[in-house]
Amino acid sequence: MYYEFVKRENSTLNKLNSHLEQRITDQETIIRLLHVQVNLTTASVPSTKITNNQHKVIDKRKKKETDKYISNQNEDTSKKRPSTKIVNRLKTTVNDSDEQNQKKYVVNGKKSITNKGTYSNNNSFAGVTKRAWLHLGKVQLNTTAEQVQNYLQTTFPNKQFIVEQLPTRENANSISFKIGADYSLAELQNEENWPENVMVRRYSFFREKSTTDK
Repeated sequence: MYYEFVKRENSTLNKLNSHLEQRITDQETIIRLLHVQVNLTTASVPSTKITNNQHKVIDKRKKKETDKYISNQNEDTSKKRPSTKIVNRLKTTVNDSDEQNQKKYVVNGKKSITNKGTYSNNNSFAGVTKRAWLHLGKVQLNTTAEQVQNYLQTTFPNKQFIVEQLPTRENANSISFKIGADYSLAELQNEENWPENVMVRRYSFFREKSTTDK
């Protein structure tokens, strides 16, 4: 509806411009005729004073007609041109309609449902324990994964850990480890539970590019 409204208004403006051009052409014709009349009057009346008065009268008449014409055109244009208030109301209506359609799509869309099993008796299979993975950095070069494992078992008894040494670049002055632990063990990120100068942060997994991605 908005686009049809704009199309109709553009057609109306084009017609108005055409009408305005025709009126201007008519005014130019009138001005040329007035100039001819002035020339004839000047030729028949040699008095300079009379000629100047005639020019003044003609100039006033031309100015009066021009002002009247412009005033009429402005009045017609203000009546036919859509106001900003109407355009803004149309834009608001369109935006509200789009927003309602988006909300409707979200409401009617299917949501994936994920449930977590709770049955803990002896089963033929079980789910994987959720783990938190940490990056242990700035560790001395002579440290082994077994030493880190023993340290964790001593600090957190009855907890299971996975410790893997990460590859290091050439001429590195420290090594790093990837540590997997119980997800609920928040104390692992407490700096008081680690040796001095050791850096602990969340481990970031990077997706390896497959042959289809290359």
